[in-house]
Amino acid sequence: MKPTIAIIGATGKAGYYITKVLMEQGYPVKALVRNPAKLTHSSPLLTVVQGDATQPDDITRLLTGCTYIINAIGQPGNPAPVFSRVTSNIIQAVPQTGVLKYLLITGLSIDVAGDDKSERVQQLSAWMREQYPELIADKQHEYQLLEASSISWTIVRLPVIEQTEKRYAVEVSITDCPGEKISATDIGYFLASQLESEAFIRQAPFIANK
Repeated sequence: MKPTIAIIGATGKAGYYITKVLMEQGYPVKALVRNPAKLTHSSPLLTVVQGDATQPDDITRLLTGCTYIINAIGQPGNPAPVFSRVTSNIIQAVPQTGVLKYLLITGLSIDVAGDDKSERVQQLSAWMREQYPELIADKQHEYQLLEASSISWTIVRLPVIEQTEKRYAVEVSITDCPGEKISATDIGYFLASQLESEAFIRQAPFIANK
């Protein structure tokens, strides 16, 4: 039996496809959702936990019995960003529950030490910070929380997500976003490949379709 994967954001733009890929690969998935009616997947591999990722007790319930956690949460209509709050809850719950690794998807605007972003990516990052200052600041704080933690994590930085089941060649870079788009299905396969990998521990690679 493969290890159980906890997932947050399973009903979202990327999370739907990530969840589908994981189950197609035989992983039991435990999904935290606020409204179970929005989760259209049906599989004996799927366990649904109703709850709110901003609540520490709900995160602990989700992670109990899981080996890995994937966070694909979007901004769920809240007046203020919730990303750093959710990650803070996960950081606190991981030692209690024995989860081995935390995988998180985020945008290409997040800056990490060692980046060598192209002019195009720098311009996109600046535009995002100008248009969504609170959201980007919260996501940057989320990264800082992980950097300061002692848990095992990988942040996957993404360009525009295409909601498709199609797969394409994927390029990975630790310093700059190598393309303009990424298939949501390819995100799922990349995350699955990183569950037991040591390749990007406590790093934030970019992925994109060639």
